[in-house]
Amino acid sequence: MTRVAAPPPAPAAAAHGERPLWRRALAARGTWTLIALLAASVALMGGLEALGGAAALRERWGAGAGVVLVGAQAITGIWPVPASEMLALANGALYGFWLGALLNWVGWMIASVLHYAMFRQLARDFDLEHALATLPAWLTRFPVAHPAFQILGRLVPLPAAPQVVGCASGALGVPPWRYLWCAAVGVAPGALLFSGLANGLLAG
Repeated sequence: MTRVAAPPPAPAAAAHGERPLWRRALAARGTWTLIALLAASVALMGGLEALGGAAALRERWGAGAGVVLVGAQAITGIWPVPASEMLALANGALYGFWLGALLNWVGWMIASVLHYAMFRQLARDFDLEHALATLPAWLTRFPVAHPAFQILGRLVPLPAAPQVVGCASGALGVPPWRYLWCAAVGVAPGALLFSGLANGLLAG
């Protein structure tokens, strides 16, 4: 009597169905990174306000205040809210035009790296490449990796413009080196602008 081989067991995903989106979101490392950074943003801004603001922080901590302000600017710069810009003005007012601009540039560069890293992770967590394969060809050909989009996209006078560039770059896998040098160029005008505005207000 001929033995019939048993069929191979069905993969877990096929046997139980794909996990619901909310379960995948809860299990995703990128989701918890976003939550942690949001909590850190709220805590930093709350702590800064409790201390009396950026000027009071500098009086208490001296040069160390610059490190705290850059960190706060970087973490709040992840979100499309004006807190990061207010800190950029504070840097310019407290440290002068050139040093203030440098601190602003460092803060926003860190924010740019965080954008990219978070959404690169989220793209892996949610298998974005598979989802992109179902999109129309004309949409997938949008030149997200082109330096013109990478640099000029950050200069669009809209609150979320830098966040859109950073998130799209991470999600779509723009090469890291290209992203970094374009970000370095793209954030410089804003760093100079806010430091200049702060010094102009003080001079006036």
